[in-house]
Parts: sequence; structure tokens; C-alpha cells
Amino acid sequence: MRTTIAIAAAAVAVAAACSDPAPRPAPAAQGLAPPAAPPAAQPVSPAAAPAPAASPPTIFPAPPAGAITATGESSGLAAWSTGRSSAFVQPLGEDGAAAGEARELPLTSAHKLHAIYPVGGGFAVAAHDLCPDRKHFFKCLFLRAVSAAGVPVGDETMVRTREWIRAELVARSGGVTGVLTAHMYIPPAFMRLSLEPGGALIVDRRDLPIEEDAVDAVRLTAEAGGFTAILRSQVDESGRPFRIAIDAAGKVKGP
Repeated sequence: MRTTIAIAAAAVAVAAACSDPAPRPAPAAQGLAPPAAPPAAQPVSPAAAPAPAASPPTIFPAPPAGAITATGESSGLAAWSTGRSSAFVQPLGEDGAAAGEARELPLTSAHKLHAIYPVGGGFAVAAHDLCPDRKHFFKCLFLRAVSAAGVPVGDETMVRTREWIRAELVARSGGVTGVLTAHMYIPPAFMRLSLEPGGALIVDRRDLPIEEDAVDAVRLTAEAGGFTAILRSQVDESGRPFRIAIDAAGKVKGP
């Protein structure tokens, strides 16, 4: 009987303990740190697009052997004959290499190319042959303006020289080019070349006031007010020089 009462009392005590509403703290974990906060998300930048590959420079065919060339303000020009009435011109870079396509240049007597004169920012291409009318078998220059890019500009200009040009000197004053020519039996001449605003060629040629034959062109110098030409007689034993002043408009002031 006493044993039954004791078991009953123990059961009551266990039930009371299990029904206690007061919360009990959970036992702390021994030796473990609290979990770290997750790292902040980093923005992902898109991959940079690769730089486009540089295009290889265009390589133009070089002018043929025998082409005549000239150097202008910042570029050059080559010219060569392809027939009696046609030539080709091609722009050149500062290093003398071809810098553009060759273009056809219609020109009288192109098979007898004579010179390329730098004029302003472009050039004048000249052929030297008998004049078309063949009167007295006079000789003429046939000139055509070409831009720095090798593009023909304006119409052809013809200048009668009477004789073959035996020697010539070239000088530049601003946008004007002077050409001093010497001949065998006629006095020297001065040719003034310039360009119109549109690029067409303007030519003014004048015989110099020298009465002697066989006069050499010694020097042509460009000055602020025009040009100075130095000539020397071939028949005078002293070889005395002649000094000719030419103003910016081409007017002769000497000797």
C-alpha cells in the first residue's frame, strides 16, 4: 500500500514539471563562433569588347620607271606618258611613295612630257613640242593644272616659246611659281604660273629685254616682292652677268 502511494506521488511531480510554462534557455554551444553574415553581392561588369583590328594601309602601285616627279608644299606628283594625247598622274607622299591612284590626264603631246611645276597647293604638268599649226616650226608648251590629290583641274593652256627650252630654273614666291627659260637663239623668258581660286592654271610668259643671243640662265631667286633673275652672256668674253628684277605681277624691271 505504501509503495503504491509513493509511485503515485512521483508521477504527479513529473507531470507538474512538464507542465511548467516558464521558458528555459537552450544550452550554449561550447567553443563555436556565431555564423558570419554572407558577403555582399558584387556587381558583375560585362567583359570589355576587344578593340577592332587596325585596317592595313592601302598600298598603291608605284609609278613606272621613267616617270618624272616634283615635290610641292606637302606632297609630290609623278607623271608619265601613255600616248600622244594622254598621260597619267599619281600623288606621292612626303616619303616619295605612291599615295593614291593614278589618274589619266588628257594633254597635247603628252608623249613629250617636259616638266612638273609646283604651283600654289597643286601642280602644273607640261609637255613641250611643235605648235599645232606648225607655223615657222615654232615650239609650244602645253600645260594642265593638277591638284595635290592628282586630280586634273581646268582646261589645257598653250604657251608659244618659239624655240626649244634649252635650260630652265624654277623658284616659288608664295602661291606664285616663276620659271626662267634659256634658249639658243632668242633671249631668255620668264613664265609666271599661278592658280585661280578653283584651281585652274594662269600662265603669263614674257621675253626678257636682253638684246644678245646665247644667254645662260644662272640663278632665279624668289623674293617678297617678286623674283630676281641672274643671266650671263655666252658671247661676252668677260661673262658679265645681267640682273633682272621681276615684280609679283610678272612685270620686268631691269636690267
